Amino acid sequence: MPLWFLSALYLPILHHTLNTLLTVVGLHEFDNLVVILTGLPQHNILHYGYCSLGLFMPLVAYFTNSYLALRNALDASMILSLVLHLTVVFASKQTRIPKSSLIHLFASFFGLYWVAFSISQSAFILSKDRSYMAILLLTTWASDGFAMIVGRTMGKHRIFAALSPRKTWEGFLGGCIVGAIFPILWMYPLSKIWPAMPQLNLLQYLVPGVCIAFLTQVGDLTQSFLKRAVDVKDSGNFFPGHGGVLDRNCGLFFSAPFLNGYVHGTLLRRLRLVKCMF
Repeated sequence: MPLWFLSALYLPILHHTLNTLLTVVGLHEFDNLVVILTGLPQHNILHYGYCSLGLFMPLVAYFTNSYLALRNALDASMILSLVLHLTVVFASKQTRIPKSSLIHLFASFFGLYWVAFSISQSAFILSKDRSYMAILLLTTWASDGFAMIVGRTMGKHRIFAALSPRKTWEGFLGGCIVGAIFPILWMYPLSKIWPAMPQLNLLQYLVPGVCIAFLTQVGDLTQSFLKRAVDVKDSGNFFPGHGGVLDRNCGLFFSAPFLNGYVHGTLLRRLRLVKCMF
């Protein structure tokens, strides 16, 4: 994780490489969850072909720096995923196609959008202002970490036991609050002594902090929903003792697209017009 953070500030090409690796592994974990859900046998051609699509979108985003090109890459990836599914169906020579095959197909579409398309957008954030990746990564980790700490120490009211027996409203709100104020309490003062950090005013730190913190918690709940649907504790073991790529980075799947739109949209330009007195 520290390498991922520091590479965003000082070595973008390494950061893109790590993003591509995480995308491939994320699709690998996601497809494993879908296979468990559907009960279908895992075909190597379909599985590894699907995972290889994780190379496509990050590379397109990096070399074109075009959101339209990335959208076209998503469409192409969905078509290729459909071709892979049809290839497996024809190769298996089944007399009847299981209904769960359709679930697998549409779930694979969701995985491409939720994992690959979302992570790939970090390339646009880096090209615009790499220091914003510091806000994205650190706020996401702070929100996720403090949600767990507050939930374990103070959590009494469960959000939804069937979704996750450990998720509480106290943890959810704690993660949102800490994640929202984290950029102001820590990153803003640090920016005064570390030039690599975003040189922004308090409001420009606060707005993305609030939104990223909330979306991180939404992403965590979404990942819990996926895991409970297939009755597994972790999506993988890429990070020993901490779960898989989906477990540790689910908050980024919602917050990265938001921040990409934020730094390229009119809201940021309007905030820059605000005179902050602090």
